[in-house]
Amino acid sequence: MADDPPPNIDTLTAQLAAASAELANAKARISELNNEAKGHRLNGDNHKRAAEEAAVARDAAIADKAAKLAELEAAKAEAIKAAETKAAEALSKAEQRAINADLRIAAKDAGAHDASDILALLDRSKVKTNDAGDVTNAADLMAELKKAKPHLFGATSTSNPKDPPKPKDPAAKKVSEMTDAEYEASKRNRAWRNN
Repeated sequence: MADDPPPNIDTLTAQLAAASAELANAKARISELNNEAKGHRLNGDNHKRAAEEAAVARDAAIADKAAKLAELEAAKAEAIKAAETKAAEALSKAEQRAINADLRIAAKDAGAHDASDILALLDRSKVKTNDAGDVTNAADLMAELKKAKPHLFGATSTSNPKDPPKPKDPAAKKVSEMTDAEYEASKRNRAWRNN
């Protein structure tokens, strides 16, 4: 290669120009690829940010649903507890009414003047009931109270306040005691009855 002639300046210039052009093309392509990569990074960042925001929104929605579910469960439990309390109160009142009815009957059977007075004076802790809720010792309680407070008991009345005697027809007025208007009304009434 020592025998090769030295390269010509023009050839070297042409080669340099071609290499410069290739270098410029390579730099342009590198710049283009860098811009494309930058766009992909930005898109990647946007997608990552969108995914993170979606995850945050999903977590917030899950937390909101869980809070609403817990709130509904608490309201349901409270409503059930209130209903159970109300039912227990209603049952207790019904049981007390049944006990009071049994005691009133026993008081009347024992000859009490006023069953309400007897109910007020009875020691409720001594009342015994069976499984059906009926008072089993009502007669014993009345006998005990009759000994302690005999003035509350007495002979039962033979009158029946539910069936009062029927009113009698008013006595007929004598004609001499009637006014002229009463006499005319009486005549019309008699004539009406006869027809």
